[in-house]
Amino acid sequence: MSELYNRDIFALCEWMDDMKAEMLASQSARLHRGFIPEEKRRYMELLAQIRARVEAMDTGDFPEVHPQTLAE
Repeated sequence: MSELYNRDIFALCEWMDDMKAEMLASQSARLHRGFIPEEKRRYMELLAQIRARVEAMDTGDFPEVHPQTLAE
């Protein structure tokens, strides 16, 4: 998997927010509880993809570059 940065965390959060909104909107008033099996499988796949991306996010630290000063 390619390198992931902090900005990718915001993309994952937006993805989860979209999924949460979809889950709430798709609930049928006739269901006592839970999800329709097809939707449940799709949500599980999406969550697996999110988990894989989070696991791929290793701690990375780039060295800072400081300007060199000349001695007088």
